[in-house]
Amino acid sequence: MTLSSQPQPARRLTVLLRSGDLSRHRSLATLILARAKKSGLAGATLVEAMEGQGARGVVHHQHLLRSDVSLALICVDDPTSIDTFVSENSDLLDGLVVVVEDVRVQRA
Repeated sequence: MTLSSQPQPARRLTVLLRSGDLSRHRSLATLILARAKKSGLAGATLVEAMEGQGARGVVHHQHLLRSDVSLALICVDDPTSIDTFVSENSDLLDGLVVVVEDVRVQRA
């Protein structure tokens, strides 16, 4: 994806998961990041949540001794690249909350 001074159509992929989520005894977040790099996505960011509310209305806090924290993996690229990535990686994304939304990207 090429950034320019004019807004460009793009698509944002947000995957909500937990640091304790595993696939074949490996970190699911690390596997998804590796596949994002291999697929040539413009970039991916993994964000650790400090606090959040779950679907059941329970507020979850990050604790110093807790190792299973909420994560959000965010990728922004052209719509075709995001759609292809989601389709080709359904084995890892199955069962997770996956949000795909149209956005505009503009270089400031």
